Amino acid sequence: MLLLAAAVVAVLAASCSSGDDAASTTEAVPATTAVGSSTTDVAAVRTPGATSERYEDLARWHCHPDKPEDACDRADLTATVVDADGSATVVDHVPADDPPIDCFYVYPTVNFDAEPGIQGFDRPVNPIEEIVTANTFAPYSEACRLFAPRYEQMTLSGYRADNFEELFSVGDAQIEEAFDHYLATQNDGRPFVLVGHSQGSHHLVRLLQERFDGEDASDAALRGQLLSALLIGPTGWVYAPAGETTGGTFVRLALCTAPDELGCVVAYDSYAASSPPKGTTSSGVPEGMKRACTNPGDLAAGDAPAILSGPNFSKLTAEVTTSTEIWPDFYSATCATDPAGQPYLEIAAAPGAGDQRTEVLLAGYTDPTLHRLDPNLGMRDLLDLLASQTAAHADATG
Repeated sequence: MLLLAAAVVAVLAASCSSGDDAASTTEAVPATTAVGSSTTDVAAVRTPGATSERYEDLARWHCHPDKPEDACDRADLTATVVDADGSATVVDHVPADDPPIDCFYVYPTVNFDAEPGIQGFDRPVNPIEEIVTANTFAPYSEACRLFAPRYEQMTLSGYRADNFEELFSVGDAQIEEAFDHYLATQNDGRPFVLVGHSQGSHHLVRLLQERFDGEDASDAALRGQLLSALLIGPTGWVYAPAGETTGGTFVRLALCTAPDELGCVVAYDSYAASSPPKGTTSSGVPEGMKRACTNPGDLAAGDAPAILSGPNFSKLTAEVTTSTEIWPDFYSATCATDPAGQPYLEIAAAPGAGDQRTEVLLAGYTDPTLHRLDPNLGMRDLLDLLASQTAAHADATG
């Protein structure tokens, strides 16, 4: 299980941090034409479940079961597990032979152009799209078939643009188009998981609101197939009233509270305990609502700490020969609150008695949040959640 290649980590810090919160700031940048040209008519009326000529082309997918040697296939997921006694064991990643579920992924912001616009398909493919997809989504192949469409993504600065909705709607439309093409050509009634990070989670929020959270029979049918929506690092786009699991961002899709719960949502934004939010994390959260914090270490933990079972990081130890390390049972996750009472996921080193490992990740971390590490901090726990939900769905459907 691989974090981001070291050469890209600094870039991703910009892609996945405070810029994604900028949709709710009052400081706007001038509207502008798109950086690239989109072929999507966002006003066009589409038929739910329709096939797509665009997504019939496997070049429009980073990961797809029918695409030989795709980005997920090529990912080197060999890792070194560093245990509490200091021992290091190299482990191979083993994809599932015939997984009973599918995972549909939307990658985070990877376009950092200063000019608000979109990364049009008429421009060269941004290599970071593939790196991020391979390194944060490919590990899910132990649980599911992988589907990761490309989309004409809004640039980071677009979050603060006067024409934010115009720019963002391009990605919304294409993600829905890709999802419908997946339903029409690949799904065949299979249960599935939606996985996103940062801007990817934002687009999935829109998809869930439009297609899953309504009272129509078609929405109910999709909810019946949904194991969970992993909306990682949503930067305030997922919220509910205090003490409730619905009634905010979603009406019928509840925040997950148990590993065998189906059709629910996981959402968290993490900060190091040594560098908590200095102000409020409530940017964009309506009055009376609380930002979602579903603790991946224990969905029922509430505000109690839970030990993360297997975060994976870029190489931390000199003696390790793989590019990834997994540190089981070393970091804790706690749903804490900022000075304004808004929840966030607090990450701290929590070694047990006699643990030989020395914390180096958080000690040298300089970002104001752990946003770019959100998918990796909960990786093992999220994979375990999918295993539990897959079993629960099998039991429920006979």
